[in-house]
Amino acid sequence: MSSFNNLGSIWTGANHALLTDILRTEWGFRGTVITDWSMGGAPGTMNTRQGLRAGKDIWLNPMGFTLDSGVDTSDPTDIACSRRAAHNMIYTLVDTIHYYNTFDRDSLDTIFNATVGVADRAEPFAWWVILLVAIDVVVVAGLGVWTFFLFKPRKKAEDQQQ
Repeated sequence: MSSFNNLGSIWTGANHALLTDILRTEWGFRGTVITDWSMGGAPGTMNTRQGLRAGKDIWLNPMGFTLDSGVDTSDPTDIACSRRAAHNMIYTLVDTIHYYNTFDRDSLDTIFNATVGVADRAEPFAWWVILLVAIDVVVVAGLGVWTFFLFKPRKKAEDQQQ
């Protein structure tokens, strides 16, 4: 995540030297770069187009990438930068799923036990599962009672007087 401040006279979210030269080329980062604010295409502000060209991938505000954000969909450079940003986001998603599926949890327990000295950690109790099942049972039972009284034949007035 990039910051709001400037590095020299350039906003860090649109600083090519920081986001591309150092982060991606020198350090080999292949993931997604994100910021939580942009001023769209307003000149002299946190410019979306400048950020996209510098190596930014995601903005978390609605002004970040809209039709009036300053990104020109007919400009080949903007299209190439948008494709690179999409590639980085998809790479991050796929890499996260792959890491989750191949992570060796036993090695983490070995490291945790060796460094902290805690033996045989107990799994936390998921009390909320029991609560959700209880709520489901109450709701289903209530719907059953409601349905019974909804379709129950009504007694006629003659039967009630006798």
